[in-house]
Amino acid sequence: MTRSSVTAATLHDLGLSGGSLIAGGYSVADLLAAGYTALQVLTGGGTAAGFAGAGVTASTLLTAGATVSQLVNAGVSPSALLASGATASQLTAAGVNATALTAAGVSLADLVTAGFTQSELLGAGFTAEQIATAGGGSGGGGGSATAVPALPTWALIALAVALARMTLRAPRRAAVRVRR
Repeated sequence: MTRSSVTAATLHDLGLSGGSLIAGGYSVADLLAAGYTALQVLTGGGTAAGFAGAGVTASTLLTAGATVSQLVNAGVSPSALLASGATASQLTAAGVNATALTAAGVSLADLVTAGFTQSELLGAGFTAEQIATAGGGSGGGGGSATAVPALPTWALIALAVALARMTLRAPRRAAVRVRR
């Protein structure tokens, strides 16, 4: 018997799991049309590309009960998950790194709130000065109802180091060696 002679609906009616059908070469669209739920297909090995091809969004999958971790593992992009309502903290818990979140448009303040370390933020392309001032100051513009988080200790240390380097930086004179 070949895949073409047995429909996904028949296999669904026989009680086969979505994972078995995915492994057998059936598409996400085949499984959804056969009556499997989006969550059954996802837990059975459905991929982000398969869901996209079937017209299923990350938002639909989250509403169906999928976790952010499941969607990250299926290959859904951080930007698609953020657009669907996932937070930087949820993506961080799912294993998405600071560089990927930065590329998806997550702010430095949100990365700090999500718990990234100074070295991770430096690796994502931020400077020590940017990290040190993340979340600090109100800018003097009209008030905001959102509370500004206190700077973590590591950020204060980075700021102090950066300021010390700027203050102590003296013009260097080239050493001239005379050979005799």
